[in-house]
Amino acid sequence: MSDQTTPAEGDTGALTTPVTEPRPTSHPRVVTDRHVTVPAGAYYLGDPCYVFHNDERGSEQWSALLDDSDYFGAGGTPEGGPLGFVEVPVDPAHPEDSALTRLPVVAFRTAYGDGGYEDREGHSYSVDAGMIGLVPAWWAVANALTAESGPADGLRYLTTNARFVVFTTEVQCTKGGPDEGLLTFGPVEIPTHHEPDPCYVCGRDTDAAGYCGWGCQEDDEDDEDEQQ
Repeated sequence: MSDQTTPAEGDTGALTTPVTEPRPTSHPRVVTDRHVTVPAGAYYLGDPCYVFHNDERGSEQWSALLDDSDYFGAGGTPEGGPLGFVEVPVDPAHPEDSALTRLPVVAFRTAYGDGGYEDREGHSYSVDAGMIGLVPAWWAVANALTAESGPADGLRYLTTNARFVVFTTEVQCTKGGPDEGLLTFGPVEIPTHHEPDPCYVCGRDTDAAGYCGWGCQEDDEDDEDEQQ
């Protein structure tokens, strides 16, 4: 797997256009509601809502995707799950004349909804739709370049607090761990749950406030008071 960019074409300022090849040659396969097998290819990795424009057409596409996946399984129906499809123009720059394709999107809900998250490698992800997932990079970038405000703004909006990855082989994407908040996309791990810090005295896990339930921190503070 790699993060890749290539020099941008058009009025994109200092930005670079993420590599969009190779395109996936097949669709993802759902194993369970927490496990999807994703084919090799280049992908946008982030909140999928950012791939769709904030206009009438983009809103319709996003709504259709949520309906197809039942909000990526949040609705609780048997038809819902981590994989959804939406019909989009193959050429977003000329949607009226373009053929349509079924765009697959894989997404898992985060443990605590919207916010900012970071993967194990230090890449940041902004979340506004309560989920993180994969969208084929070829279409995500092609659509971003058609932004009403211009290709530079479109790419900037798409690449801020997200990531583009290239999987050279088929990968497994899963949701699990504490609060079902550990999201994995191949080798990329994104913890969206609270990961406890070790107690500075005993090394055991602390709670969300950094408190150790074993009482050793109080003992350490008592020792410091006695020394003073």
